Amino acid sequence: MKILLVNQPLNNRGDESAHKALVRTIIKEMPDVELTVLFLNKREERIGDSVKHFAVQSPQVKYRIFSPLLSKGMYSVMKKGQKTGKHALWFLHPALAQYMSYFKKADIVVCAPGGMCMGGFQDWKHLFNLQCAKLYNKPLAYFGRSIGPFPTVTENNRIFKQISMEMLEYFSFLSIRDNKSLIFVKELGIMNCQSVVDTAFLETPNVPIPNEIIQSIGNSDYFVFVPNLLIWHPAYIGRVTKECIIDFYIKLLEEMFKTFPQYKVVMLPQTFNSRDSDWNDVNLFRSIARKVNDSRVVVINDQYNSDIQQTIISKSKIVVGARYHSIVFALNNNVPFISLSYEHKMEGLLQTLGDTSSMINIENLFTTKDSQTAVLRQFREKLQSLKYNSCIGEKAKNIVYQGFIEFKKFVDCHR
Repeated sequence: MKILLVNQPLNNRGDESAHKALVRTIIKEMPDVELTVLFLNKREERIGDSVKHFAVQSPQVKYRIFSPLLSKGMYSVMKKGQKTGKHALWFLHPALAQYMSYFKKADIVVCAPGGMCMGGFQDWKHLFNLQCAKLYNKPLAYFGRSIGPFPTVTENNRIFKQISMEMLEYFSFLSIRDNKSLIFVKELGIMNCQSVVDTAFLETPNVPIPNEIIQSIGNSDYFVFVPNLLIWHPAYIGRVTKECIIDFYIKLLEEMFKTFPQYKVVMLPQTFNSRDSDWNDVNLFRSIARKVNDSRVVVINDQYNSDIQQTIISKSKIVVGARYHSIVFALNNNVPFISLSYEHKMEGLLQTLGDTSSMINIENLFTTKDSQTAVLRQFREKLQSLKYNSCIGEKAKNIVYQGFIEFKKFVDCHR
């Protein structure tokens, strides 16, 4: 059985954890599967190191970066074929024709877990990979993703939504990882859909923490803090400056130290190998640490993998996270948390698990003068009355494993 895995997001420890958990579970539960993880990029050196961070070492798994020599015009031909519906154009470009041969050879195509590429981020390459599976009439699984919303303001928006609808109706197996995305799917009239949660819940890694990290933390109790610059996100672009975001996080740190002065703060970068400063967590964290100038703040380098990050979180007292997977890691390791929810996937996850009491919605953080004050007040109250529902982590693990069992049934049906 040959499975082709496409649309794997890179350069993010959360996506890495979801990838590793899914791939490790596949090769454990389906030992006869040959899995190829395929990437399309004009320049291999740009993503080669990122892929190495994600790679699961197994004879069952191969990673392929398709980096064609004749890539000129490749993406424009891809997009023109999508917008006009003339998919035959793809076969006229030698690079696209060669790339699509991977789909022809596969028995099943699986879209890797991830965020809102179908919807919020309007990722045309994401849709192209799905359309290639349909072009060859391959069984297609969409496993544990968030989707939506689908704006219809521009012609591009409307075409993107139309193609997305076609793919949602084509999927042989469709599972959605959060409640709000599930609502979007139902509103579109797609009923054959399974509710799951993030695939990172398929396993709970426990690995040695490197000595240099142990030395930087010392013997102190600590909590983990994972800010998010946010100005890259569609909801924040042009609305708020980097300086305003940093000042807000410094105010959160001040509240943490008032409530827990004996704790250190460990900042874990979720992004890595990012050339764009707006996506680079470690640069943001160092900027915050310089301004705070407090020895209790420890910034961890971005070189450490998701298994190490989860182990660090498992030993922390509290997690405060403005990145989705920082909260997934806290839940996965039964650690109390405060979720700073900047988009629907965080809220949707907690709704699926039936407990949003540890969440603060920051989507409208900078819309009025009073909104930041209100968020800080909520944050202070949640810190001072912190409690954790130990059942929701186990619930997440049960939900995602049941989803995997259904996925396995789908694979078995196409043997």
